[in-house]
Amino acid sequence: CPALADAAAFRRFFEHEGYAIVPAALPAALCAETVDAFLREVHLATQALFLRQPPTRYAAHVYTLAGHMQYPIVNLQDLCAPRYPHFRSAALALLTDATLQRAVATLLGEPARLGESRFFDADPATAPHRDVPFAAGAAPMVGAWIAAEDVGAATAGRFFVLPRSHWRTVPGEPGAPRASSRYKAAMADLLAQDGVARVAPALRQGDLLLWNALTIHGSLPATNAASARRALTAHYTAASAPLPRGAVRALVAGGMPIVQHADPRSLAGLLRSACPHAYAQLRQLAQWRPWRGHRRQP
Repeated sequence: CPALADAAAFRRFFEHEGYAIVPAALPAALCAETVDAFLREVHLATQALFLRQPPTRYAAHVYTLAGHMQYPIVNLQDLCAPRYPHFRSAALALLTDATLQRAVATLLGEPARLGESRFFDADPATAPHRDVPFAAGAAPMVGAWIAAEDVGAATAGRFFVLPRSHWRTVPGEPGAPRASSRYKAAMADLLAQDGVARVAPALRQGDLLLWNALTIHGSLPATNAASARRALTAHYTAASAPLPRGAVRALVAGGMPIVQHADPRSLAGLLRSACPHAYAQLRQLAQWRPWRGHRRQP
């Protein structure tokens, strides 16, 4: 991959291959600060509720046998700042870093906006998928994977991409929901074909991998349950693109506009952060339908 300094060559490589790598793009000290803040403020918050996907729901941590957070936290920008001040601040500083902004703007052709974001503690062995389906008129989107720690060992479950897969369609994939067995079978058939190569680079702390939203990607399964794989991912679109459905507001950090999908200052957000047990009980009460399953009397 050409260096980011050669913007034209960097963009040509990305457009042809569907991905690009920027070594040492993010400050190692800021990566370490993000991991440290996660361990202090988030990792042991056993009663707290965080957004998980799929399905989209707020849930407490589930830990692996090695004690890692099994499922990633979704949309770090929506976390309650007073409750997780250092983690949220350090994570957003990474996601809006000047070098990252320059790389994404180079690929999009204009300044970018941060959409969805995630923090991983353990490797979830993500199945191969695209971020968006083939759709006419869809806004261009660039995905980013930030190594918050060294991810060199095969046991840690390295991130992978299928080069040039953004140019091809997969039989059985169009129209199938990403979580469906049909979609997963289509992707498995693709990976089993001769000549389909996966690029799973060993990344060091602060390295940045960018991919086209149509590029098929995932993560290799970890072979050692004790291995952590702390990383951040994010989706970026052009700042001029319409706000996505469900956005509640936009904020600015590091000079970059950021989409918020849930307002932590709302009553639900405050209750979810301060009283997660009460919030969970109220959610159950709101979803209770005592008349379901009973036949209406004539």
